[in-house]
Amino acid sequence: MLKSAIYSDFLVKEKNVNYKFIFFMKKIVLFFSVCMLTVMTTSAQSGTCGANLTWTLSDGTLTISGEGAMDDWDYVDDYGVTNPWYSHSHLIQSIVIGNEVSNIGDWAFSDCNSLASITIPSGVKRIGAAAFSNCSSLISIIIPNGVERIGDRTFYRCRSLNSITIPESVTSIGDGAFEDCSNLISITIPSGVTRIGKATFEDCIGLTSVTISSGVTNIEVEAFEGCIGLTSITNMSSVPQSITSDVFNDVDVSKITLHVPSGSKELYKNADVWKDFNIVDDVPAGVEAVFPDEDFRIYSNPATGIVSLSQEADVKVYNLHGALLLHTFGAQIDLSGYTKGVYLLQVNGKTVKVINGN
Repeated sequence: MLKSAIYSDFLVKEKNVNYKFIFFMKKIVLFFSVCMLTVMTTSAQSGTCGANLTWTLSDGTLTISGEGAMDDWDYVDDYGVTNPWYSHSHLIQSIVIGNEVSNIGDWAFSDCNSLASITIPSGVKRIGAAAFSNCSSLISIIIPNGVERIGDRTFYRCRSLNSITIPESVTSIGDGAFEDCSNLISITIPSGVTRIGKATFEDCIGLTSVTISSGVTNIEVEAFEGCIGLTSITNMSSVPQSITSDVFNDVDVSKITLHVPSGSKELYKNADVWKDFNIVDDVPAGVEAVFPDEDFRIYSNPATGIVSLSQEADVKVYNLHGALLLHTFGAQIDLSGYTKGVYLLQVNGKTVKVINGN
């Protein structure tokens, strides 16, 4: 009995020692894991990303420096995106792009899930396909006047994105460019764009209002499929675009108010698909103002009271009695809080009339 008890006591002590040793080793492993993560996070990474461009990643900031176009990359199954910083993409919190960069490459910043906002410099002409796809934390982005092309699926599945201004300089928006941007609230298509591509805004379930400029002549299938939150569309074209029902798949268009130019209601009532909307011809002629000596335009949407500028500017808003109502700087002016009527906007030393019908 005594021998058995001593042996049992020895086993218990040995077991306790083993537990303590295992616990100690776990702490050692955890310590070194934290150290390695810290080194990976804070140490600088660098390389080339174009013929005359370099990149540096340090302390969560990715900096693109140099002159010219970025390389284009691709997505490879079982590997991921082929850009040189992809293995560190989860660490990227901000991106600084040099003023001399002309193009943002295909798949350049895909899966940068910690990126919340970015300002694109005015020298950029093209934003490549899937360049910001799956940037799940991206809330807002400023696209400067000068960008001409937005590629296919450029902002695909940026589900936190709620604000984006597309400048007048943009002439091409690719297929699926904003697909599944479920928090996007409103969008204005500039007059330089002639085509809204396939699935451009598919499954943007938070999208409530869309303004389509008079320059748009072609709207592809599934462009607004699944946009179940839409309540208002302003179509600036006096002649309705020829579209198929696939454009608004899974959307009850009878619940959407369609604002069209004065005098064009009958044309829309006799046009396939458009005829099923709640049509109101309350868009007066001349709400799109162009400054002929400048690359600058003003779009006024009487239905919402929103005035959009093609670029940020100093703006003063007056009533017809000359009283200053608002002085601000930006690319979007909200007149919805004022009474319906005509207002004067003073921009870049010139004055234009806008209508608030909200």
